[in-house]
Amino acid sequence: MVFKNLLREVLSLPVDDRMELFTRLSESLQSEPMAPPVSQDLSVELNRRYTESLEKPELGYSIEEVEAMLNARRKQ
Repeated sequence: MVFKNLLREVLSLPVDDRMELFTRLSESLQSEPMAPPVSQDLSVELNRRYTESLEKPELGYSIEEVEAMLNARRKQ
């Protein structure tokens, strides 16, 4: 409910004040880490895959190979 009241107040501000608020909020977000939350299970799996990619690079695909596969699919 607090958010709705705050939003109502902000929307009632003159445009210049809303722009100033928007600018300041945007600047404050730029200094915050924006990484999405990752579960412990997903973190473990990503670390496993990363380690495997370093140990066995031949199992992966180059960016050129990925682009070629995507282009081939798009043409079908």
